[in-house]
Amino acid sequence: MNNSRYNWKREVVHPSSDKKTAKVVVIDGDFIPFICAYSGKDENGNKNPEYTKEQWEEVEGKVREYILKIFNKIEEFYLMEKVYICLKGREKSIRKEIYPDYKKKRGERSELVEHLHNYIVREFKGIETPGGFEADDLAATIF
Repeated sequence: MNNSRYNWKREVVHPSSDKKTAKVVVIDGDFIPFICAYSGKDENGNKNPEYTKEQWEEVEGKVREYILKIFNKIEEFYLMEKVYICLKGREKSIRKEIYPDYKKKRGERSELVEHLHNYIVREFKGIETPGGFEADDLAATIF
């Protein structure tokens, strides 16, 4: 079949070819501690008990594995020249000052989420935002 709509595949060069482009990678990492701190549900759909402090090292392993999966996926397509993992700093969100109902339904960070946040800062050199800005604000300003 010599129809042009079937020939496009031959001309496309997949980014994972031998000629990978070096990229600076910027990740909004705020979601990672929340995802990894979630203990899941049992077979009946009931929420599993929260992780105990004795299990925190295991949960740190989940964080490491999750971040490495992100890195591996990126490396399928690009060379990672430098990586920045951005995290919200400790100051009150500037968006809450502008709009008091911003993320109103969300509770405070759990002790485990706070621990995992600190783990990313320590182990992956995560960058915390200054001045009440959020991680995506910092990610947008890195360049």
